[in-house]
Amino acid sequence: MQFSTIITVCLFTGLASANFVQCNHHLLYNGRHWGTIRKNAGWAVRFYEEKPDQPKRLVAICKNASPVHCNYLKCTNLAPGFSAGTSTDVLSSGTVGSIGNDPQAQRQ
Repeated sequence: MQFSTIITVCLFTGLASANFVQCNHHLLYNGRHWGTIRKNAGWAVRFYEEKPDQPKRLVAICKNASPVHCNYLKCTNLAPGFSAGTSTDVLSSGTVGSIGNDPQAQRQ
């Protein structure tokens, strides 16, 4: 194998592995939505509760089951009242379910 071919293979392998799937990880408190964090699929997400004049408190560490899909969310270190929500695909801004600015909603 030529040196340039090896370099090309390494380059494309690196580029292919750089395409991470982004997921919205949702945490529930007493069955209601509490917070959402966007992170790569398969990566651990730490949810913290922040109150004025108090140190921030870790309430959950969550991770979805697959490193390539947004699916079942498993949480550990859950504080009382907190439970795993869902892990959903990130949609583009302006569509229902996206995190971020929805220009159409601001016009109304």
